[in-house]
Amino acid sequence: MFTSMTTPSQLRDKIRALEAQQREKELMAQREAQEKEALRKKEQLRERQEQQAEAQKREQTLIRKYGTRWGKALATGKLELGMTKQMCQEVIDIKSYDIGKHNYAGHIIETWTFNKDKQDLQVAAAMSKLSGEEAVALAMFIGLAETFGATAPQYTILTFTDGKLTSIY
Repeated sequence: MFTSMTTPSQLRDKIRALEAQQREKELMAQREAQEKEALRKKEQLRERQEQQAEAQKREQTLIRKYGTRWGKALATGKLELGMTKQMCQEVIDIKSYDIGKHNYAGHIIETWTFNKDKQDLQVAAAMSKLSGEEAVALAMFIGLAETFGATAPQYTILTFTDGKLTSIY
């Protein structure tokens, strides 16, 4: 590249050319990083919009099925006194509850009590269907959630009288 016949001005020109090439490479790398970031943000926005659309669709389905008052409550994951067992199952996973039934004064009383062991079995069954890496990631996430108390159920005990929710604990 450099020979003994190279003059100082030629050396300066070659150095400037090399510096310009380096700047161009840096600019290209910066543009690529910006494009990747823009694509990532675009994908996040698309996912968020899809989630919102799904939530709206679910809310509309619940409103059509149960009416405005109950549908909106169920869409936000809330149970209210007077809801039916079917409505409650829109929010909670009945497979994680122990169910007891008895008659009292001519009424059918049904109590759903949350059972952590049943929930753990549900999670284990779901994890068995995942790949190794996915299962490890889920186990780590669950461990972190348990550390912060995030796995405690919102509804521990639900009592129904003649099919209607009459108490929430």
